[in-house]
Amino acid sequence: MTRASSERHAANDSWGEYRLVHRVVQSQATEIWEVAHQRRNQTCAMKIMMPHWAGSRHVIQSLKREYNVGRTLDHHTVIQTYGYGVIDRIAFLVMEFYPAPNLKQWTHQKSPEEKDLARVIRSMAESLCYFHQQNWVHRDIKPDNFLVGDAGKVKLIDFNLAKKLPSWLRRVLPIQSKVQGTPSYMSPEQIRGEPQDFRSDIYSFGCVLFELLTGKPPFTGESANDLLNKHLRAAAPSPQKFNAAIRPAFSEQVQRLLSKRPDDRPRTMDQVLEYLSNQEIFTSVQT
Repeated sequence: MTRASSERHAANDSWGEYRLVHRVVQSQATEIWEVAHQRRNQTCAMKIMMPHWAGSRHVIQSLKREYNVGRTLDHHTVIQTYGYGVIDRIAFLVMEFYPAPNLKQWTHQKSPEEKDLARVIRSMAESLCYFHQQNWVHRDIKPDNFLVGDAGKVKLIDFNLAKKLPSWLRRVLPIQSKVQGTPSYMSPEQIRGEPQDFRSDIYSFGCVLFELLTGKPPFTGESANDLLNKHLRAAAPSPQKFNAAIRPAFSEQVQRLLSKRPDDRPRTMDQVLEYLSNQEIFTSVQT
């Protein structure tokens, strides 16, 4: 078995039953590769620790946690998770290979029409709705974590920060944990380190919708603290102010998703999805 010994893995390295084919993306601690199973005619994706992080308990636990979330999910709008392993103190996660840009890349590459945006928005809502139905809170909803394929087919990815919300405790004991997330999309309660439930993801989803419809997130700042303070205190702007093609009622709905108080937002993504299924987003007729 051939394995990388440098600071990065290389094409044609073998890892378990898989051969590395093409590096898709690299982060600080992991790489994602297109891989080929060496006995079956199967192409997958592999998220694998960078060699110089070998043995890192934090990174190993992160990948194991993502596997434990992903293996519970089975839906066409959520990336499938196949397996997990550790070889030579390097952990890896095997997933469905879905060669598609993330939402931010897709909007820049495609310049989508209104009907395409509407289709993608509803598909994103469906993915998060399913995720919540399995009693998971994602806690890192952002454009980077939605892949957009042909015909606007969306896949929700990256379950590293997800937390289980047992159904019988759903309203009694929301999740409380250390502050984690992506500042441009974090809910006020997430920023404060307060208990979080599905409504925290709904706020983040509202941030994503705002950016998708207007080309900019609802809040920006000169520093990270400035940005977070705006999430905590500044009134949510109207998307229609930046995109006149948005229907006033839908613009108000996005602002409702961005309410500071969780109680002022929709309680569930089922409600958000139902609204999206019955209301038009743009002033022009969508087909």
